Amino acid sequence: MTKTSLLTTLLASTFLLTGCSGASDESDNSSDTGGATEYEGGDTLTVEEQPGPAIGDRAPVDLSLADADGNSVPVSERTGEKGTILVFTRSVDWCPYCQGQLKLLNDIAEDIGEKGYTIAGVSYDPVASLKAFSNEQDITYTLLSDDGSKLIDAFAIRDPQYADPESRAYGVPYASIFVLDSDGVVRAKSVSSDYKNRPTNDELQLLIESAG
Repeated sequence: MTKTSLLTTLLASTFLLTGCSGASDESDNSSDTGGATEYEGGDTLTVEEQPGPAIGDRAPVDLSLADADGNSVPVSERTGEKGTILVFTRSVDWCPYCQGQLKLLNDIAEDIGEKGYTIAGVSYDPVASLKAFSNEQDITYTLLSDDGSKLIDAFAIRDPQYADPESRAYGVPYASIFVLDSDGVVRAKSVSSDYKNRPTNDELQLLIESAG
């Protein structure tokens, strides 16, 4: 097993549908962010068993997504010298775990930039919601609107437990992080089947280091 696969396996959250908690999308309280930073660890699977593009594959980053200012360009054009870190979350509007994760990422966004990477949060939220959240929380990195879940589906990380088109969670992804190089090739990844389980900033830093 390569260094990247070993470290990523140790960091990645489990992908077992039977391990999902909070199957109802009504379980989140948008005003409750108290537990948003209390991420829990979980059993891990090998990287090969996780959904989404495999390590070594080029991710579908030629799709264009709009940022919080409404500027739409291909995701591939948002790369840094070394690459891009895509953080897929459910919603900035109603998921406190996503809100907490995205706020914490502010603390390391500058350091990630100094390492040569750009970082972008991706959710199905409309541009207006991303703009409001970014302004309220002073987010210093890019938030991208995947309206219609096009990139989520291209990455094959849509959470299938929300199959009802009337559900507000219809189209949300598994909480996922992909570390891509400047050519869009996946170098490390972490995909969780439980939306409450998110890597800490320290774990994300290790994931980035594992990408080489």
